[in-house]
Amino acid sequence: MYQFSMKCLKVFCTTVCVAMACGYFTWEASAINNAQPLRSSNSGFIAKQDNKIIKAIGKYDERRPPYSTFKVALALMGFDAKILESKDAPKWEFDEKYEKNFQSWYSRKLGEKFQWCQAHTPQTFMKNSVVWYSHLITQQLGVEKFQQYVTKLNYGNQDVSGTPGQDDGLLNSWLGTSLKISPREQIELIENLLAGNLNVSKDAQQKTREILYREEWNGWKLYGKTGGGSGGTGWFVGWIEKDGAYCGRCEHLRRRS
Repeated sequence: MYQFSMKCLKVFCTTVCVAMACGYFTWEASAINNAQPLRSSNSGFIAKQDNKIIKAIGKYDERRPPYSTFKVALALMGFDAKILESKDAPKWEFDEKYEKNFQSWYSRKLGEKFQWCQAHTPQTFMKNSVVWYSHLITQQLGVEKFQQYVTKLNYGNQDVSGTPGQDDGLLNSWLGTSLKISPREQIELIENLLAGNLNVSKDAQQKTREILYREEWNGWKLYGKTGGGSGGTGWFVGWIEKDGAYCGRCEHLRRRS
């Protein structure tokens, strides 16, 4: 078994930075890059191998909105419910009507910059962090089944009610409103995903792992998802692997006030 240590963590951080520089992460990368030099005491980091913590810093048990890291859970739901078929299917076309469901920060200019205003597959949905694709998944699931999946995955506080009084849980619950998760819980989800132990089909877990692949660098394979939101906050959750061994990492960064 390949043993990970502080060297592993350094390679992990370097690999993530290389992947970002190569464009493997899109709009949330800017939130992380902006937050990282200004990491506050409210940030949290945790890395684990073989169910053991090898490094933990800061508030890694504090729950925060997951933002686009929730796409890991959405992919699991979509594949398990047969809404998603493979990394290349379904390929859904962009429609201007989807924009009415976006939060107020959105503009068409930003949508074009993020490559949202075009057709997407499960693989490009994950790579480009396409919000409207997330919405199509949750809307096809419906409120009841969506809640059931969040509960089955034991995802954070499991609250998908959304903005109080807005009835927008299917659109915004993970985007800074009701749903929250800690870095420790994020990495536990990843550990169970790698082990195939989540309460969804093995096929759904395998296909989700496949679309999370980002880059291979110097023999290390990087898998993961970024997330970013208001207030200079950003996430990275994922893992690296080499020689059949895995090291999971989750970091939540928050800009100093």
